[in-house]
Amino acid sequence: MPAERITIRKIREVLRLKFECGLSNRQIANSISVARSTVGDYVIRAKAAEISWPLAEDMDDGRLEQLLFCQVSAEVRDQRPPLDFPYIHKELRHKGVTLMLLWHENKAQNPQGYQYSRFCHLYRQWCHRIDPVMRQEHRAGEIGPNTAELVEKVMKSRIHPQQGFRSCRGIMRLGKSYDEDRLEAAVHRANTIGGKSYKSVESILKNGLDRKPLADDDRSEVCIDHDNIRGQKYYQ
Repeated sequence: MPAERITIRKIREVLRLKFECGLSNRQIANSISVARSTVGDYVIRAKAAEISWPLAEDMDDGRLEQLLFCQVSAEVRDQRPPLDFPYIHKELRHKGVTLMLLWHENKAQNPQGYQYSRFCHLYRQWCHRIDPVMRQEHRAGEIGPNTAELVEKVMKSRIHPQQGFRSCRGIMRLGKSYDEDRLEAAVHRANTIGGKSYKSVESILKNGLDRKPLADDDRSEVCIDHDNIRGQKYYQ
């Protein structure tokens, strides 16, 4: 249903001003004192029903109303492009970005797009449906391909998923303590030398190894992942 139901006389005037006079939706809305979104809705319905101007001679008010309201096809709904939920999710991580701002951006690009409440509802539904593993991998992919690779390895190497979630969250939190560029470099080093844990990456960052070139002999210096095994520094 349109946002505002108007009389058949006004509907005919909308169609005439649009298809005969070529006025914009805003001009039509001002001319007949209705909301611009209402004009847009009727124009979309008319196009979907293949109604043009002038109307056919046998097009009485009942027939016009039936075409506009009783046979709204999926084509009308499909004219709204699907929302890019991964993009919305990523943009919301930036300081000062809100769903309201992203909705305005979407509306500017797609004037016949979703209203704000529906926009928010669909996004929250998408967030709720995301598999926990996908959430970890999606977030890691935003940091960089090396981090995404490590997260995938960690999730596959843990018997219990909850252990993998904790490890992955810990790894990605290092991006806040150091920064995401350093984390990506540290993870690249960890992947190369076979380290598959939070402690491996943390050790690389603490020692500043992410800022040093990775020599060929470094590949043998695999980070030790178990808490009960002491590294060589313990005996020095």
